[in-house]
Amino acid sequence: MRWWNWLKRLFGTPGQRRLARGALAVKAIRYWEKQYTKLSATEILQTAQQLRGRARGGESLDGLVPEVFGLV
Repeated sequence: MRWWNWLKRLFGTPGQRRLARGALAVKAIRYWEKQYTKLSATEILQTAQQLRGRARGGESLDGLVPEVFGLV
């Protein structure tokens, strides 16, 4: 239940908060996974370089997590 994970993320023990944060990211990860399965090996490497550049450019790492996990 998504609302339960939101509550755990805010008020749970440290371990529960980490798990809830991961559970909330699953939907976004699955979306990016579907997008990236269509890419060839060369395109995957290029996408990885772009994500690395975005991270070095100052974009929030929390925002990049679903995309990176989807690519992996």
